[in-house]
Amino acid sequence: MDSLLQLAAVAPQDTNLAKLYFDIGEIYLFIDPQKAKPYYLKLDTLSKWLNWNEGRYLFAAGYTDILNWKGLPDSSIVILQQVLALAKEENNELQIAKILTYIGNCYNYKQWLETALEYYYEALPILEKLNENYRLAHLYSFLGGVYDRLEMPNKSLEYCEKAVQIFENKPDDKMRLQILNNYAFALLSDHSQAEKTEEILLEALRICNLHNDRYHLMSIYCNLGEIAQRKCDVVKLDLYAKKALEIAIEFGDAGAYCILNRGLSYSERLKGNMNKSEEYVREALETAIEYDLSFEKMKCYYDLATLSAARHDFKNFNFYSVIYDSISKAITFEKTQLYAEELETKYETEKKQLEIERQKTIIEKQNLQRGIFIGGIAICVAVLALLFFLLRLRIRHNK
Repeated sequence: MDSLLQLAAVAPQDTNLAKLYFDIGEIYLFIDPQKAKPYYLKLDTLSKWLNWNEGRYLFAAGYTDILNWKGLPDSSIVILQQVLALAKEENNELQIAKILTYIGNCYNYKQWLETALEYYYEALPILEKLNENYRLAHLYSFLGGVYDRLEMPNKSLEYCEKAVQIFENKPDDKMRLQILNNYAFALLSDHSQAEKTEEILLEALRICNLHNDRYHLMSIYCNLGEIAQRKCDVVKLDLYAKKALEIAIEFGDAGAYCILNRGLSYSERLKGNMNKSEEYVREALETAIEYDLSFEKMKCYYDLATLSAARHDFKNFNFYSVIYDSISKAITFEKTQLYAEELETKYETEKKQLEIERQKTIIEKQNLQRGIFIGGIAICVAVLALLFFLLRLRIRHNK
């Protein structure tokens, strides 16, 4: 990083400097996203000044990751749709496939899973045709993640295994890290695969430490903590949860902070430390309320109800259970609304597209009619000119 920063300070304003800004942004992205942001913006400014489209694609790829993590996927989609139009204008198939994948990721983040699948499957045949194995592996992994969230474990594992196979001969490749982590997450739903899942996560942990990737490190520790919790291994659960909690605070990840505090609460409950267990749950609940994390609020009230039952405090058990049920119903309703919003947006988009195509057809028809009309006039003028010429020729001949 020091070498790249020194080089950027003295480099001339050309495409190599633009690439350098992207490389610096990529390194910072998984260490400190806020430090990555100005380098992506410099990349964008320089690329526009140089009129370098490749730089615009790089900017869109990196900067939209930051926007997604900030909870702004709609802003990402606007940027990506602009560069998608540029890629289609250039007929740049690789960029089209990459951008379609990025847009799919944005909809995945929004939990518009069906729309995410549409974009992923639009990108899939292009990448297969181009034999872009690295990109294919990531796309397979994303597909596996969506199918996992759609509660289709067999389909999820099918795509995750395809992704893993591509990287079998590249043990230290950084891209393999995310593939393994997603594969392990898909396997978590199968309790009989706990040992295999732990092996995969420990391999991902090795690669993570090799590349000093703090962001994915948190996710790996969370998943390892999940396995330790299933095994009731409080020592490992405490170890992994505390390590992940430290990174969650560093990155300001409120959701992970709640999950990890609940994990530590479960560990204390197994030890019989009910008061300490409740402290961790209330810490998680306070954060969930502050950031309006409905799912985490629901889980916290479930944990408080469980603690109350363990203490034979049935009054509080009923109180927390009622809140848990009401939030659970609200989340179900919210999911229904989200799905309805997705369908409505798709309908409106398709309607606009049909209107654009209809207007295009009308314009093409009008242009055709205008062309025929102008062509007819041209032919008539040509015939009249020919007749006039023949008439003059005859007059001259007669004279």
